[in-house]
Amino acid sequence: FDRCLASFDTALAADIAPPGAPPRRVAKRLLAACARRDRAALCDTWRFLERRFFSRLDERLAEAVAALWAALRKHFMCMCAFAGDTAALTAFLQGVLSPEEGGA
Repeated sequence: FDRCLASFDTALAADIAPPGAPPRRVAKRLLAACARRDRAALCDTWRFLERRFFSRLDERLAEAVAALWAALRKHFMCMCAFAGDTAALTAFLQGVLSPEEGGA
């Protein structure tokens, strides 16, 4: 997770990151989607990052990106469980297991 955020900082310094998307803002947006238990916002933000940022990263960081997505999914599920939101948790798990979701 730390390596991935560090790569955000590096990319921002190199003007690779999308304009107006500093790492802290991106992290806040992802964590806020988890806190709201907003599966669509989480997945949409992640897909945006994949298309606009992660696709430009060196292959050496692919493992860090995968670990970050796994951590975000776990965090989302924990937020649902702590809030007792079984409907959101069930919908998220169904989306994760669905082949058309692409693992989102």
